[in-house]
Amino acid sequence: RSLPGAVPELGMVYDAAPPFTVRCTDAVSADEGAAFVRLARYWDLVANSGRFGATMPLVMVCASGSPFAAFAHLSAWLWHTSAITQGKTSGLTPEDLVNALFDYLTTERGLAVTDVRAALVADYVASGARANPSSLQGFLPVREAPQPGSRRALAQRQDLHQHQPIRIDA
Repeated sequence: RSLPGAVPELGMVYDAAPPFTVRCTDAVSADEGAAFVRLARYWDLVANSGRFGATMPLVMVCASGSPFAAFAHLSAWLWHTSAITQGKTSGLTPEDLVNALFDYLTTERGLAVTDVRAALVADYVASGARANPSSLQGFLPVREAPQPGSRRALAQRQDLHQHQPIRIDA
């Protein structure tokens, strides 16, 4: 596909359908372009979600000192190696991500299990999630059982609004 303003000498290849994503150029192979797309998706799931504030500093530390290289390494690992996320960038639950981050940081990066688990527990509790990821089983605080009266009060309030006649003042 040729788009207005695209210089043929740059070898730019676009998707045939909108939004006409660049697939490759003479400087970026199709595999590298796909890796960038995956990295962006994982960035949205992990960093931009706000769910992993305490864990992100552990992810972003890299021997080369480059946070981009550190996250690119995580992205490649999630796509190629992780038994939980391999070949997937969608359909991942927060629990899948917690377990994958735990595996990555403890096995691939060799960080202390206690440090990684402490960060993930803090993040998981702060997120308000109520499931129990396998990597955090036995480490999450005990949650209070829901109060039986609160559901009844909600139903009464909803009934009040559902049975009121609709008035149209003209």
